Amino acid sequence: MDRIQRSINNRKQDKISLVNSQPSLRSMRDGEESLHLGRDGILVRYRREKGVLWRSHLSKDGNEYVEKNLKVNGNINLSNKLIINNYPAFKAVATANQSLATGDWRNITLASSEYDNGSNFDLSNEYFVAPVKGIYFFTAQVLYEDSFSEHMDDGERLDIRIYNITDSSPLSNTVHHVKNDYPDDRYVFVHSITQSQLSIGDQIRVDVYNGSGSTINTFVGTQSHNSYFAGHLICAL
Repeated sequence: MDRIQRSINNRKQDKISLVNSQPSLRSMRDGEESLHLGRDGILVRYRREKGVLWRSHLSKDGNEYVEKNLKVNGNINLSNKLIINNYPAFKAVATANQSLATGDWRNITLASSEYDNGSNFDLSNEYFVAPVKGIYFFTAQVLYEDSFSEHMDDGERLDIRIYNITDSSPLSNTVHHVKNDYPDDRYVFVHSITQSQLSIGDQIRVDVYNGSGSTINTFVGTQSHNSYFAGHLICAL
């Protein structure tokens, strides 16, 4: 065999073989390629090059499979909706009226979830647990009922805060100053909103403060959305 023919043979790529066992660095030589059909039904192409085992997943229907992280240097253009499983988003609601003594912070009883994507809201303890470090958006609302005219009077106040139990710090604090001497059976909505950076495991709840001087109630009635706590992850850090 002359030098030219030998050079041509050396440049020939090995035939890609279909193997039954998942390839490894030890089972392949440099320049060799093989295909392996896994138990999950995904066909993977392997190539060993310069001591590194490379692989790519093949598609049969246009859907792409990525085992770990996907790095994109350019834009991601969507022609359909974005679906992210377990992306943190929740809304917990009060299902019964709650009596609030005067002059003390009390957490709102949230007994039901309208939704809890990722299962990060602990209904037994009534707080959200941050699954990842990131920036989160939260909103909370409480409906107070003044069933007796002496309960809410001019100059008194009702507070609501979104509170980080983990480091004992409020993320937001909304103060509602009563501006009228309310007659019987009046209702007052107090709302708070914030976005905050959290660490993994931070526990977030909703507290209210009754500064009216008398015991008052939150009101649910037949509408479970009157008092609620909701939030979602804006971006992971």
